[in-house]
Amino acid sequence: MAMKFSNLRIGELDNLRIRKLDNLRIRRLTLTSNLQKLTSNQGFTLIELLVVIVIFAILGVVGTDLFSSVIRGTNKANVISEVKQNGQLAMDMIERNIREARDASNPIIPTPSPHPNTTVLDLIMTVGTVRFQFIPEGSTTNGQIYMNGEPITSTDPVTGVNVESASFVINEPPASSPSSPKTVTVTLNLEQGVSASTRKDFTADVTLSTDVSLRSY
Repeated sequence: MAMKFSNLRIGELDNLRIRKLDNLRIRRLTLTSNLQKLTSNQGFTLIELLVVIVIFAILGVVGTDLFSSVIRGTNKANVISEVKQNGQLAMDMIERNIREARDASNPIIPTPSPHPNTTVLDLIMTVGTVRFQFIPEGSTTNGQIYMNGEPITSTDPVTGVNVESASFVINEPPASSPSSPKTVTVTLNLEQGVSASTRKDFTADVTLSTDVSLRSY
């Protein structure tokens, strides 16, 4: 009887140990499962989100500045190109007439001491004369180059070109070659129209200059 009771007692203890082990195993599995769920559902932390936001903000600012810089550069290049093109048309007309002229002169300004007015160029042609004259800008009008009283540069104060200054300097032939023809140095300082936008990317400052010889025959 004592042997039977002892065997029964040992069996109960074994079952008790097995149940405890099973309970520990179940708790471990449950804890592991909960940790996995917590990890998978955690997502980004607040610091990580802030870092991402800051990075995107910096990229946005850099991208906007770069885009604006490209636009400003394109605008300025277009304005300079338009001013050059308009000024070059006037310069070509002046050059062509000088090359066909038989003589050239500047009117004399008598006071305070006699000196040539280099803003006016008189050309003696085979037939008749041609006068080029610089007229300074007004408050709402562009500075102009006139040919026989008619403007040869754009008069539009917004999209046109303003002739800021102009000169026609006549150079006499050197003493070593008195039979050589005169030359005329033509200089035009140009900018955008007087009523155009004053933004830096819409401004232009262009200087055209050339030396032209009169006809030698």
